[in-house]
Amino acid sequence: MKTGIFNTEDYSKEQFEFFFSMMSEERKAKCSGYRNAQDRKLCILADYAARKMIEEETGIPAADIVFSKDENGKPQAENIDIQFNYSHSGMLVAVAAGDKPAGIDIEKISEKILKVIPRFACDSEKEFALASEENAAMLWTLKEAYLKAAGTGIKAGLKSVSFTVQNGKITCSDDRYIFTTEKTHGDYIVSTCEMK
Repeated sequence: MKTGIFNTEDYSKEQFEFFFSMMSEERKAKCSGYRNAQDRKLCILADYAARKMIEEETGIPAADIVFSKDENGKPQAENIDIQFNYSHSGMLVAVAAGDKPAGIDIEKISEKILKVIPRFACDSEKEFALASEENAAMLWTLKEAYLKAAGTGIKAGLKSVSFTVQNGKITCSDDRYIFTTEKTHGDYIVSTCEMK
């Protein structure tokens, strides 16, 4: 699995217009519906970044890639044998692409995540999550990445899986997957999940 981090600040208005031109009408409508300009940029860049990663993995030109969603809302590239996923937060978009089911999630570290720990942390995870904003963001992104890789999305529930993180080693209640997590761009956490 390859991953990439893309920053909205690295692209010009003209580049965003070009990226927008490649998108499906449905995706254009979704992105145009955002009131906040940064949210629109993240939506557009997520589409382009996924295309770019798939192009690098398959050689298929980015403009020729057609996206759709499966019955659970997981994005997929039509008629291309590749698994991919993306996430965005703040100024950044994270993308994972490869030949196995994969999930990725990125979150800007902030104190607001501490307020929602009861909604996503299992009892066994609360001490770890409450120790710091960084730990809470790590746990959140691990769970999101897992649900995306599993293909169930958030509807399966963030408490449907549990993690233990000790000395940099990540253990999941579902041992079919491999996880990574790291701090990036100063104040973001990005986690990936890939089927073994």
